[in-house]
Amino acid sequence: MSSPVFFINLLRRIVMFRTSLPFLPPRRASLALGILFAFGAASLGGMPGTAAAQVTLNVPAEYPTIQQAIDAAGAGDTVLVAPGTYLETIDMGPGGFTLRSSHGAEVTIIDAQQADQSPVVRVSGAPAGTVLEGFTITGGTGAFWKPGGHLRGGGVSVVQGSLDMIDCRITGNTADWGGGVDVRGAAVTVTGTEFIANEATIGGGGVVVGFSGSSLTLENCLFEDNSASSGGGLNVNSGPAQVNDCVFIGNHADSAGGGAIVFNSGEFTNCHFENNTATLSGGGVRISGDASFDDCQFIGNQASRGGGGAIAFNDSAVFHNCRFENNIATGEATSSGGGLHVANDAVAVITACEFVDNVASGQLFSHGGGLNVIQQGDATVTLTLFQNNEATFGGGAGIQSNASAMFSECSFVGNTADQTGGGANVVKGHPEIVWVAL
Repeated sequence: MSSPVFFINLLRRIVMFRTSLPFLPPRRASLALGILFAFGAASLGGMPGTAAAQVTLNVPAEYPTIQQAIDAAGAGDTVLVAPGTYLETIDMGPGGFTLRSSHGAEVTIIDAQQADQSPVVRVSGAPAGTVLEGFTITGGTGAFWKPGGHLRGGGVSVVQGSLDMIDCRITGNTADWGGGVDVRGAAVTVTGTEFIANEATIGGGGVVVGFSGSSLTLENCLFEDNSASSGGGLNVNSGPAQVNDCVFIGNHADSAGGGAIVFNSGEFTNCHFENNTATLSGGGVRISGDASFDDCQFIGNQASRGGGGAIAFNDSAVFHNCRFENNIATGEATSSGGGLHVANDAVAVITACEFVDNVASGQLFSHGGGLNVIQQGDATVTLTLFQNNEATFGGGAGIQSNASAMFSECSFVGNTADQTGGGANVVKGHPEIVWVAL
């Protein structure tokens, strides 16, 4: 059955049709209208082979609130929202429609006003083709996913089903998991969206991906000034996640992964991590699953324990054509791996990368200004430049504690160490050097 709005639009068309027939005799005009009414009734009654027309529901011209328009919308419809600030929370119900602003996120704001235990927008079990486009979403606090559980999804909560989010601004939301957005068992694609100053007490200040069956695609998005215990910008707790052309800047994690943390699997292409911080490890990124980085930049990130730019901790990490510059590991007794830290059985493959001006500066000593491999970690490094990096031991690279590393066709230029190994330093490690220019 079609929505009530379809009846209204049909009647409007009938009236317009009648006024356009002045040349017909009254009897013939009435006959034409009768045919049109009969056709409309048959269509609305679900005649086989016919489809309900898609309509546009206007807010506030036709519906005073966004929720009222959503409640009247059917599959394929568009809820079109005029500029303004709408003080409400939204439940997109069964979905299947487009919720769009007419003039963009800067002038169209949905504000939940810190409503107790509520996301700003809730999406549950929606089918493919459900779209949220062009809104600023703020003031959400998340909802309990089960009694006694944690608050999840301050800005947008997506549980199962599907959602396409386009050109939105998610800002000023809080939760335990997913201050900005929580993805739970859902397939979510986000394009051209900003995640700014959201907060999660546990994971994913900007976005968290959790629970089996989840998948996330991010295209051309900005994560700025978000914070969490782990994954200040992004927390991939389940996955996979595909992240393309995104910028992570100024995010913070109280433990690990200032910009992002990957526990499951993630692919990052042409992404930029700058000035992110972590109290413990992985100022830019912490990898505790399988992750790849292609054409990415890690600039000016900082962590206290290790991995100012990134830390690979367990599983595998692949870096291709990436640049690590001006990252720093500092603040603890043995802060190490200014650019990249590979530890705890992690396997890293590093190809055609650059490590430039990174610093490891522990209070007592440090290893690996550019790259540090430790604790059974393994690194294969090819066609890579180490230049002007600094540490106590191994300005360019450090290998220790039964770690393994192979360097092939690499260059070490202008690196410095306060103690030994300006270019590279090995302490109880297993290096293999095929060809290196020092």
